[in-house]
Amino acid sequence: MASERSVPVIDLSLLKDHREELISDLKHALLFWGFFYIENYDDLLDDNIIQLVVEQGGIFFDGSDDAKRGVDIVKSRSFSGFEKTSVGDGQVQNFHSHYPSDGKNKNQLTGSNNFPEKPILFEQSTNQLIDPVQVICKHLNDLILESLTIYHTSIASKSSKLKPEFAEIHLFKSDHNTGTPSLATFQSYDLFKLIFNPPKLNICDVYGSWVESPSKSNQIAISIGPILEYLSKGIYISGKFKFTNQVETHTQLHYRSFYNLDFNFKTFDIPEELEIERQERDKIPIRKHSLNIPKSSTISQALLNEKIIHFKNVSQKWYPDTLKHLENELNQQNASRTNNNNYLIESIEKANSIFSTFDKIVPHLARNRSSDIKLSEVLIQMKKLKGFTVTEEDLLKVATIWVDALCFKLNEYDDIIIDSDKAKDEFQYKNFTKRKEIFESKSESWISQNKHLNDIPIYSRSKLESPNFTSSTKRVKREILQNSKEKFQAKPKTGIPASSSSKTETKGLTLLERIKLKEQQASENKVTPEIKYDNFLQGKLKNVLQVVLSLKPNTPYKIDKLSETLQNSLTKNPIGEKEAYDCTLYLNKKFPHIFKLVETSDSKILKWDELDREELLSQV
Repeated sequence: MASERSVPVIDLSLLKDHREELISDLKHALLFWGFFYIENYDDLLDDNIIQLVVEQGGIFFDGSDDAKRGVDIVKSRSFSGFEKTSVGDGQVQNFHSHYPSDGKNKNQLTGSNNFPEKPILFEQSTNQLIDPVQVICKHLNDLILESLTIYHTSIASKSSKLKPEFAEIHLFKSDHNTGTPSLATFQSYDLFKLIFNPPKLNICDVYGSWVESPSKSNQIAISIGPILEYLSKGIYISGKFKFTNQVETHTQLHYRSFYNLDFNFKTFDIPEELEIERQERDKIPIRKHSLNIPKSSTISQALLNEKIIHFKNVSQKWYPDTLKHLENELNQQNASRTNNNNYLIESIEKANSIFSTFDKIVPHLARNRSSDIKLSEVLIQMKKLKGFTVTEEDLLKVATIWVDALCFKLNEYDDIIIDSDKAKDEFQYKNFTKRKEIFESKSESWISQNKHLNDIPIYSRSKLESPNFTSSTKRVKREILQNSKEKFQAKPKTGIPASSSSKTETKGLTLLERIKLKEQQASENKVTPEIKYDNFLQGKLKNVLQVVLSLKPNTPYKIDKLSETLQNSLTKNPIGEKEAYDCTLYLNKKFPHIFKLVETSDSKILKWDELDREELLSQV
């Protein structure tokens, strides 16, 4: 595996016989860079085809606009002409795009679908390039999903749900992009970009450090798109790179790979071992990432909306109503984000205050004792010092920011305690000022990545136990170990009537009549699936309330959004999409006077006023 200070290189020759090693290298690249090179792809793609596309495309696209207008255009299944767009340095750029998909929404996205008549090899070379590159993309897609331990058939590359079947090819001059981000901002929904014969690049790692990478003649550069960062909940990061100064013009060929156009944005379930790796990585402040992912949108709609927003001169003529709607929506989102940020900032300030109080109390409690510290003891001291009650949930929110600083662990009764030995070591090597600086830095990093939230989520108790922890005995509550009279009472055997009245009912009946009577009684006592499901929802109610009540009151929440929040929060006992949706609606059924349900033409909205959390939870 490459070191963290060198840009990773993935060897595709390992694909067949050393797949685990390849997956390990890929995880490192996705966790720390969002960018890597691939080599030894000769069996999949001939470099001569790449050079031919660059050469033939350059003949046409390097000409003047007048010369281009003079070329006869013939219809083609996969060429959309060229566009002009501005880049970071304000210069104009020529792009041409090749769309291998014949999807129903393609023409809506690309407009005209033509190939230039000359040069003659342009269409032929581009078509020869598309098929092998798509094979490479499907291999990369499978490897990325495998690194996330996702094998479900609905998202495998052989299925129709998630696969890089839609793509664009861009040919342009890299000297126009010197020192600027690689492509225009509207290109934000690609799964990854392939850069053929990459020039000298500056590449940014997860910690914000730039590393210069030399030109690679026999390698392909892969830059991960923001969509993968979103789908993996920030575990894998998007690539960030820019061109260095070029002495000569360097013609570039980029291939952008998307998930299929009908794919709806929805995050993956992330394995716990990757969550742990992310926590280790994030102990050092990482660079900020921006995820501008639309809600309830498909890839095709997102691409179209992005182009409408960024090409306003064209949009005002052809999409005036859509442009106006999108601008209003962006303004509302910005206003809502400002309100949410204010509430989130208040939560961060409270967490900072609680952390400072924690630091004043725990060192004194841990100094002269060998036993672990009960959390209740700390909470009592914090109330005396702060003048108001600090709850276990408050400290678990602090743990979301920096869990290692609290030295939490679970005892044999699943109660949270503070490891006194670990606390002594922690406070011995870090003074109060240093810990405060680290916590504030982690708070800033966390809030920059979670601006969409209204509050700090509660840290999952299940993560407090070390993954290496093993116990020789099953954990049981103390009261279960105590003897009780009920344990020694004789119980009737299954299927034999326990009461004398039951015996009387069956007396004098034939065998067939007794069987029918038993079946009738079993049918009357049968618990229906509806009742079972209602009991399931009731059993989840307390956990659901704890999540919902951590959100800001007096704010309308869409049921779909609340359901997604539940799925992301209930990690100890996870629930499916349908169950999360039904649990949200169950709040209105159980507490109709508190949780108000409003149905609109296209969605359902839940709203509640500020209320007493403890009183409501006591009713469950």
